[in-house]
Amino acid sequence: MSRQKGRGTFVASQKIAMTLSGLTSFSEEIKHRGMRPLSRLLSYEVIPATDRIAQQLSIPNQTPVYEMKRLRLADDHPLALETAYIPVHLLPDLTQDDATGSIYAYAEQHGLRLKNATQTLEARSAGPEEAKLLTISPNAPVLLIDQRTYLENGDMFEYSRSLFRGDSYSLTVAMDRI
Repeated sequence: MSRQKGRGTFVASQKIAMTLSGLTSFSEEIKHRGMRPLSRLLSYEVIPATDRIAQQLSIPNQTPVYEMKRLRLADDHPLALETAYIPVHLLPDLTQDDATGSIYAYAEQHGLRLKNATQTLEARSAGPEEAKLLTISPNAPVLLIDQRTYLENGDMFEYSRSLFRGDSYSLTVAMDRI
C-alpha cells in the first residue's frame, strides 16, 4: 500500500525484477512472469543506416536497416518504449505484422542463432512524448538501456534503445568474481 497526500491510498503494483544474466526477449521475460506480452508498433520502416547506427551495428554507412519503434506492454500496461535497428539482409522478409511479436523468436525460426548481448544502462527523466506513451508524468524516472545483440558467428544482429518505466522495473545483476 502507498499513501499519496490528497489522493488516497493505493495498492502498489509489484515491480518486474529483471535479472541481467542471460539473453531473453521482452516477450519471454514477460511470459515467464505470468503476464501477457504485447508490442504496439509505433513505426516501422527501412532506412539507410546513419553514421551512428552503422557504427553501433558494425556495418557500412547507408546499409538498409529496419527501424522499429514499439511500445512494449504487459497485460496491457505500458512498460517500455523500444527503438530497434536490424540490418535488412539478416531478415529480408520481416513484415510489420512480424514486428508486433518477438523478433528473437522470429529470427530463430528463420535460422539465425542469437548468442549474447551487451547492455549499457543509464537513469534519466522521461520527456513529454515518452511520458505520454508510457502513461507516466513528464520527468518521471526511466531507465535507458542500449543493447547490442550478437549472432553465434559474432556478427551484430540488433542495436536497440529501450526506455523502461522506473516505477515498474528493478534490476538484479549476476556477477562472478574474476
